[in-house]
Amino acid sequence: MRVGFAGASQGGWIAPLAARHSDPDFIAVSYGLADSPLAKAREITDATGPIMASRFRDGYARLAELKTRYGHEPW
Repeated sequence: MRVGFAGASQGGWIAPLAARHSDPDFIAVSYGLADSPLAKAREITDATGPIMASRFRDGYARLAELKTRYGHEPW
């Protein structure tokens, strides 16, 4: 039998958080907010918008900055 976490909406950030404190076989997130619990991650999602809007031509410098800043984060 496999045991894991599945979450949507608020559960989309609770499931990975709970997984950090246990040893699940899987984690499934259908959607979740990266705002309140992961305010730093919001900077990353904000940086990906301009990349998409430029059809993947611009915006990578900002994303590289954020990777340097937050690459060590557990999320």
